[in-house]
Amino acid sequence: MAEEKLSQLLNIHFGFRRPIEKVILQNVYVGSMANATLFFDAKGYLLLFIASKTRLKLAEVQKIVSRMGMKARIFLPPMGDTAYFNTIAREKFAMTFPGKKIVHADDLAYYRTLVPYNPALVVIGEVKNGVVKVFDSESPTGWRDAVNLSYNYSKTR
Repeated sequence: MAEEKLSQLLNIHFGFRRPIEKVILQNVYVGSMANATLFFDAKGYLLLFIASKTRLKLAEVQKIVSRMGMKARIFLPPMGDTAYFNTIAREKFAMTFPGKKIVHADDLAYYRTLVPYNPALVVIGEVKNGVVKVFDSESPTGWRDAVNLSYNYSKTR
């Protein structure tokens, strides 16, 4: 995916308008039907854009980030709607337990993981062990090393 097209997708789905500084991995497989692009923005943040031909939920995006050898810092909601994950989690909770009140925010933790999240934009907090992995169906683990990259969000701020 060309940088211009990626910029357009980021703007359309997330209202993300910062320039892309450098693409690290472009349109790589991160699942049987999902692709990802890993890039630095102009402020030095490392971001991961994931798009799939099938539905993705937040839990699946979390698993992809982890299997790629990274830790997420922030899962950016579509169009900057900060209540997106909680709103849909509340709806799912209410469908499962009609009439039951949400006592604590932790009551929604599981239901947040069920929220649809395709495409996804993740601010990366850390690359674990200095290696980013990609999906490889022929690898014994299902994942192979793609690029060496040392990054820690707290050290870049």
